[in-house]
Amino acid sequence: DRREKGPELLRLYHQTFTEVHGRELFSFEELQDSYNLHFPMAAMLIIPGSISFMANGEMTENEKEETLEKIIALMEDVLEVHELNLKKFPDFMRV
Repeated sequence: DRREKGPELLRLYHQTFTEVHGRELFSFEELQDSYNLHFPMAAMLIIPGSISFMANGEMTENEKEETLEKIIALMEDVLEVHELNLKKFPDFMRV
């Protein structure tokens, strides 16, 4: 869902935020950049809990398989977004 609807949801968020505040406080590109910079860390916080829930929760084998597929897709997205971040903000992760 995130892959298909992500940009549309960000656009809606930006539009709504701008309408509520009566002016644009940040551009859509700035919102996308901010989302992309925070997405990998947020995903890395969610994944261990998902794996733990999958391993210890009362889930059917089918539900476990679906959850694992979603975790794998999330990790693929993390790697893709991180690579884009390194290209767009090469000094961001530099220590």
